Amino acid sequence: MKLRSLATIVATGGLLAVAGPGSAAPLCSTVTTLAAWQALGATGCSDNTDQDTTWAFTSATVPLTTGFSVTENQGLTFDLYTVKFDFSNSLPSPSGTISYTATSSATEPFDAANYDTTISEATGISGGISTAHLGGTLNITLTSTDGSHAPAPSGEQSFTNTVSIPVVDTFNNTVTGYFVQSAANSFQVGSITTKVPEPASLALLGLGLAGMGLARRKRKLS
Repeated sequence: MKLRSLATIVATGGLLAVAGPGSAAPLCSTVTTLAAWQALGATGCSDNTDQDTTWAFTSATVPLTTGFSVTENQGLTFDLYTVKFDFSNSLPSPSGTISYTATSSATEPFDAANYDTTISEATGISGGISTAHLGGTLNITLTSTDGSHAPAPSGEQSFTNTVSIPVVDTFNNTVTGYFVQSAANSFQVGSITTKVPEPASLALLGLGLAGMGLARRKRKLS
C-alpha cells in the first residue's frame, strides 16, 4: 500500500513533467512544410517536448513545399533545438531565403548555435555557399561551404544569452550541378550557464520527496 501510494505520486509528477509549461502555439510536430508553417502566422509553433520555445515563419523565396521540422534533444546541462529544411520535394532547389524568428523562455535563453547543410554536387563542381544570419543584437553569420558545418568542424558559435533571434537562411544554388538537399539550424540553451530545471521537473522531484516522507511517517506510526 505504501509503495502503491508513492508510485501514484511519482506517476502524477511524471505527467506534469511531460506536459511542460504549456503554450498557445500548436506543436511543430503537426507542421511538415513551409506552407503549413506560414499558415500559423506570427504565433508559429512550439517544440514538441516541453513547449518552452516557439518558431515563427517570417518569409521565404524558396518553394513552400519545402519540408520543415523542429526537434529537441534534452541533456543534463543543455538542450539542443534543431530546425531542419528539407528540399526533397523541390529538387533541384533554387536559390533563395527562409526567414523566421526563434523565441525561448526567459529562464532558458539561447546561448549558442550552429549551421549545417547537406548538398549534392557533380564531380569537380564546388563553390556552393549557404549562410545562416542571426540578426537582432547578435549580427552573426554562420557560413556552410560545400556542405560543411559552421563553425567547423563541429563546434558551436556561442553568444550572449538571447531570448528572441531573427534568422535568415540563404541558399546559393547558382552553380550548375550543385544544390542544397537540406539545411539545419541548431540552437542551444544552457551551454554557457547552468540550465534552469524545468518547473515540471522540480514539481516531480518535490512530489517524489513528499511521497518518500509520507511513506517513512506511516512506517514510524505502524
